[in-house]
Amino acid sequence: MKKKINIVFEESRFGGPQNHFCKINKELKKKYVLTYFINKDNSSIFLKKLKQTKVKIKKFSINFLEKGLLKILLYIFFFIPDIFKIKNLINEDNPDLIHIVGGVFSLKTFIAATLTKKKIIWHITDSQSPLILKFF
Repeated sequence: MKKKINIVFEESRFGGPQNHFCKINKELKKKYVLTYFINKDNSSIFLKKLKQTKVKIKKFSINFLEKGLLKILLYIFFFIPDIFKIKNLINEDNPDLIHIVGGVFSLKTFIAATLTKKKIIWHITDSQSPLILKFF
């Protein structure tokens, strides 16, 4: 029986990590049952490319860290509710493994995944991050 993996992108704008996963899906699907969790915001390109690889996709909407005072305030205000939103989505799918992609700013997803008590891979794709976040 294939292991079930949730691949979670807290921030789903199309870039290097998203492109990488679109390219390796064919091989991953041979060994695992994949479900992609992608943030609805700014994800149209990624969503289109993922659909071409014929994987299961679940969309969600949370506030991710962006520049701008309002965006930062929304991120802080909805921090806890967003964690539980992600946790509940993951629990509904009941994976064997949670693969978090997107770097150190995917903190909400990491906390949510930890609360599920499932195995976690946190794929840190950042080449430049604040030192304090790299430490954690």
